[in-house]
Amino acid sequence: MFTETFDEFALHHKKPINIIIHVYTTSVSIISVIEIFDINDEYLGIYFMYLCFLFISMNENDFFISFVYFEMLRNVSYLIELEKITWLYILLSSICLQEFSHYIVNEKTYLSEYIKKDNYIKKFINHTLFLGSSVIIQFVNKCLE
Repeated sequence: MFTETFDEFALHHKKPINIIIHVYTTSVSIISVIEIFDINDEYLGIYFMYLCFLFISMNENDFFISFVYFEMLRNVSYLIELEKITWLYILLSSICLQEFSHYIVNEKTYLSEYIKKDNYIKKFINHTLFLGSSVIIQFVNKCLE
C-alpha cells in the first residue's frame, strides 16, 4: 500500500527545493495537527495505532525512518506553546506554501494527478495517511543519491 503511494508521490517531488520546502511544511503541519488535537495528551493511543498501521504498510527501513521523524516532531511539539487558533493558521499557511512550492519549481502536484480519476477518494486517503513518511523518505533518498 505505501510503496504504490510513495512511488506516485515521488514522481511529483523530484526537484530538491520542492522536497526541502515539503519537509519544512509537512513537519510544521504535523506539529500543528499534534497541537490542535492534543495528540500528545488526549489521543496518544491513536498515534500509536497510526504507527502500527505504518508498520504493517511499509518495509522496515521506511518504517524506521518514518518512526524517527514522527517521534522527533512529537517531541518538538512539546517545546512550543501556542493557542490552537494560531496552530490552525500555521497549518493553513503551511498547506498553502506546500502548494505554492510546486508552482515555484514547475512540478505538478500529486493531487492534480489523481483528483479527476474514479479512485480519487482512495488515493487522497492514502496520500494523506502517507504524506509525512513519503516526504521524509523522498528527502532521505535524495540525500543518498
